[in-house]
Amino acid sequence: MRRIRVLWGLFAILVVLPACSSTPKANFSLKRTRLTLTSEPADAQVMQLQPLNQPSRSLGTTPLEGRAVAFMTDVNFQNMPLNETQELLDHAGNVVVRVEKEGYQPRTLTLKAEPGGTIEREVTLQPVQGE
Repeated sequence: MRRIRVLWGLFAILVVLPACSSTPKANFSLKRTRLTLTSEPADAQVMQLQPLNQPSRSLGTTPLEGRAVAFMTDVNFQNMPLNETQELLDHAGNVVVRVEKEGYQPRTLTLKAEPGGTIEREVTLQPVQGE
């Protein structure tokens, strides 16, 4: 009986505990697509938002015509905190951009992307109240 308990203890140490590793891991592939974006009013700044507190990337000002952008696919992760997992899932297969212009309310858009495709979108910015 004691031998069985010792074997179970060794099993837990060698098999179960490594599987419970708390080191977060995320793997993904990057694919390219093109973005054509117009806004009303024109000349709005477009930033591509990145997950997990990575710096945003300026894509330029509207209108954008066929701008190459990268997006994540084939995302898998282990031991990620729930908020980071959700953030990765929100970005997987999407291009997330923020469109802003002084005097207007900024808009964040989550745009479904296809590798080698083109995303076409129009956005209308609303004036900030009181201006």
